[in-house]
Amino acid sequence: MDWDWSSARYHILGEKSILSIIDANKYIKIDNWEGYLAEPDKYSLIRKIRDNTLTGRPLGNDEFVTRIEKMFHMRLKPMARGTPRKEY
Repeated sequence: MDWDWSSARYHILGEKSILSIIDANKYIKIDNWEGYLAEPDKYSLIRKIRDNTLTGRPLGNDEFVTRIEKMFHMRLKPMARGTPRKEY
């Protein structure tokens, strides 16, 4: 709880945040915030988030990315590397 902008103080101590906090329970159900925040980081998930943030690609399963592509009429899935093969 080292950061003033963190919602941890709100969820663990009930302190009012300096920011307006959207209720996270609408999106994720966590009964024990203190235990949740004490869990070790899931580095594979952090790597996926970092990689997709750097490439600007959405993070989600194939169905999700396909829906986003259709919604915005743009390719978001990576293409195969290299020059396309010539068909004879």
